[in-house]
Amino acid sequence: MKLFESKFKKITAVVLTCAVFFGGCSFGKEKEADNNGDTSLTEENKDNNDETEEKEPSFSISDLLGGSSSSDEEKDENKTEESNSESSSSSLVTGRPTQSGSSSGVFTPSKPSSSGSSVSSGGNKEYSVISDSSLSAQWDVVDTVADAAQDYYSENFNKTRLVSMNGYLYNYASKEIIDVEYLVREGLLSSKYLNKGCEILLLDADQMKRYDTLDIKNSESGLTVFVSVKNPKDNTKLMATNRSAGGYLTASQYASLLNSYYQNHGSIGTLYSGSDEYERIISFISMYEGVYEKYFVRSVIKDNKYSFVTLSPQTNTADIRQYILQKNGNLWEVVMSGIEKESRTSVAVNKTVPDFNLNMLPNYVISDYSNGINAYNSEIIGMLKSEGIISSESEIKYISSARNFGYVVLTNETKYLFNDLNGYWTNEQVASSGDAMRRMESLKSNSPVFIVLDS
Repeated sequence: MKLFESKFKKITAVVLTCAVFFGGCSFGKEKEADNNGDTSLTEENKDNNDETEEKEPSFSISDLLGGSSSSDEEKDENKTEESNSESSSSSLVTGRPTQSGSSSGVFTPSKPSSSGSSVSSGGNKEYSVISDSSLSAQWDVVDTVADAAQDYYSENFNKTRLVSMNGYLYNYASKEIIDVEYLVREGLLSSKYLNKGCEILLLDADQMKRYDTLDIKNSESGLTVFVSVKNPKDNTKLMATNRSAGGYLTASQYASLLNSYYQNHGSIGTLYSGSDEYERIISFISMYEGVYEKYFVRSVIKDNKYSFVTLSPQTNTADIRQYILQKNGNLWEVVMSGIEKESRTSVAVNKTVPDFNLNMLPNYVISDYSNGINAYNSEIIGMLKSEGIISSESEIKYISSARNFGYVVLTNETKYLFNDLNGYWTNEQVASSGDAMRRMESLKSNSPVFIVLDS
């Protein structure tokens, strides 16, 4: 019995010892769990970019048995929350909003405006020379002068011959530059604009649209009135029309622009048959027409860039044609044809080839004679026969007439000029085509010298 009691006491002591041991382990686990809970709160308060410190592992009975502890579950949940938090915050870049529709989460600045009046000032902002309040006085001047200049142009375009002369608005009929002083003198503009430095230009709007710094409406095309003034803030030129906002050009761009309208391309001269240049020009016209016929050439006028040619087919001397050709090395290219159909030759040519020197144009206008060319040929042939100069028309190499004048070249190269004075025809022999033209012009200004064959 004593032996049994002694063993029972020993067993009881062992059981109690084990209970205390395992109870202590469980208590320690709960405490660690509490501590881990505090740690997770601390970790959530840390910056997302900081790495969490590793904890020393703690074990429980369940660890030893292969189970998972509540502490590990809490750590996994904390990691998941941190990961979600980082994923969520990664779509925000500090100080920059996310662009709508962007999956990258990175803000992309908007594309600079295609409007030519704006320039980038860094970042996502743009500087607009048009909306610059410090330039409002200059823009007011430009707008006012542009309105006055456009009113003059619209009112007088069909009344006279307004052209672009070296880029500036010019009255070809009166030989006057249409500037601010002219508009003030005509009562179209206040005298307070005299010293504002404005320039009134006549430029191709389609060409101006090529400048990124200018905002020109699509509806504006061809030669258009522009007004420019110097920008007081720098060396640029502010420009606009009365319809388009405009913008600016740099000093070099502005100079280059006006240079492209400059009409002086060297001395003007007349080419005569027999010269190589003369033959090349006529040959290129033949290639342009694609007919390769023979011509009666009236005149070839040229400078160092362009030539102006008047001729007709030998089969019909009344079929007068006029061309402008541009030189490129030893080659000539037709850049305008059908000039003989234009009633206002200078305006039509200037519109198509603005830098063509208008001083190369003849004084006559072919369209003014329309159906009158060769109207007197029969009368002239009759006189030649009656005076015994010819016995047959086959002796005539060339004949043409218009408005009281006639010109004949015989097959033996003898030349005659005819003139109708008050219904009575007279004739005189001339030494050359140049002699005939001078004689005609001495008798009547703007005489139809195109009837004279260049020979």
